[in-house]
Amino acid sequence: MLSLMERRLLLYIMNPAMLATLVTGILLAVAEGYYVFLWFKVKFMLVLAMLTIHALLAQHGKNLSRNECKRSSLYFRILNEAVTALMVAIVIMVMLRIRALYALYRCKKVAAVVTPTLDAGFTACDFQLKSTDGAYYSLDNFHNSNALLVMFICNHCPYVKAVIKHLVHEVKLLMTDFGVGAVAIMPNDTGAYPEDSYDKMVALAQSLAFPFPYVIDEDQSVARSYGAVCTPDFFCFNREMKLCYRGRFDDPNKDWELSPNDKSELFEAVRFIAETGKVPDDQVPSIGCSIKWRSG
Repeated sequence: MLSLMERRLLLYIMNPAMLATLVTGILLAVAEGYYVFLWFKVKFMLVLAMLTIHALLAQHGKNLSRNECKRSSLYFRILNEAVTALMVAIVIMVMLRIRALYALYRCKKVAAVVTPTLDAGFTACDFQLKSTDGAYYSLDNFHNSNALLVMFICNHCPYVKAVIKHLVHEVKLLMTDFGVGAVAIMPNDTGAYPEDSYDKMVALAQSLAFPFPYVIDEDQSVARSYGAVCTPDFFCFNREMKLCYRGRFDDPNKDWELSPNDKSELFEAVRFIAETGKVPDDQVPSIGCSIKWRSG
C-alpha cells in the first residue's frame, strides 16, 4: 500500500505536462544530440525536485497542529505558484526549441550551394554601393583596417537566419578588439525575392543593430567580380587586400542559442588574419542558399 507521500509523488511524476516535457527532450535528443537532451533533463529534474519537496512537506503536514498548518499553507501556496511558473517557462522553452529545430529542418531542405576553395592570389575588387544608412561605401572606407571581412548575405535565406545574431555579435568584437573592417553585401534579385528588398534590409539592419554597413548590389556586378555563389559567403582579406580566407561561418548544424559564448571558425580565422596577415590553415567551404541571379 502506497503512503500519502508516495501517492502524491507518483501523481506529480505522471503529470501530463511533465511527461510531455521529458518526451520532447528525448525526441530532440534523437534529432539534435545529447547536449540538447541534457538541457531538457536538467529542467525536468529541477521540477521533479520541487515537487518532491512539496510532497514531503505535505506528508509532514499531517503531524502539524492546526495553527502550524495555517502557517505552513503559505509555503504550499508559494511552492504551487513556483512549480506552475516553472512549468509554463519550460513549455515556452520547448516551443522555442521546436521552432529552432524547424528552422534547421528548413535549412536542410533548401537547395544548398557550396563555395569554391580559396583563391589565395585574389585581390579585393572595389565597389561603390548604397548602404542601409543611405551612404555609399567603397574599399577606401576600410583602408586603415587590419583585415577586411566581406560578407555576402541576405534577409530570406535560412542559412543566414540561423547565424545572423551570433555573426553580428562576433563581427562587432572583431571590429572593436582587432581593428577589422567589415561590410555585408546583399546580392539577390529583389524583384523575385521581395524579402530582400532595400526597405527590408534597412529594417533588419536596424533591428539587429548592425555595426557594419549593409549594402545592396543592385546590378549584381560586385557579387560576380568576387565570384560569390551563395549566402552566406565569406571573404577575408589582409591589410594588402589579398584574400586569406574563403570559408564557412561554422558547422551549419550548430545551435548558437546553446553555445552563445563559443567563437566561430570565421571569428578565429579573421582574428588570425588581422594579427598576422597570413592565411589560416583550416578552411572549410561555406554552404548556403544560391545567389538569386537576375534572368537575362
